[in-house]
Amino acid sequence: MSGDEEAEAVLAALHGVPQIGDTFEYAFAYRSGHRERPERWRVSCFFKRYVPPPLPPDIAELFESIGMGFTPTARGAGPDSVPLVVCRREEAEYVEGVGTCGIIVRVSDVHVTGRVPWSEELLASVRHSAEVLIGEVLR
Repeated sequence: MSGDEEAEAVLAALHGVPQIGDTFEYAFAYRSGHRERPERWRVSCFFKRYVPPPLPPDIAELFESIGMGFTPTARGAGPDSVPLVVCRREEAEYVEGVGTCGIIVRVSDVHVTGRVPWSEELLASVRHSAEVLIGEVLR
């Protein structure tokens, strides 16, 4: 882990953000028995709220001149149905979990239960895959 990565890990840990490869539980209503059961997930990516950039002034003026207002939007996702963008761990408000299926949950709702028993090389590969997506808007 480089010096920058160590600093990021320390900052994120202070904010309670799990690491890639951490396992967590997230309870949800289990229909068969109308009770809650914990489901297990593995952290694979981080998200924060996405705020679409404003239109360039000349484009905004064009829309206004023809009587149309235009506001860039992005679809909502996650438990809050808000637009999300992939981000660095220290910026995370949400994490993506991989298990039986995928899930996006608030960082505050994550209860870390352990870590996957993977080699450092495999964990580095998964971290790299998440880093490549930073800045991508969830659509």
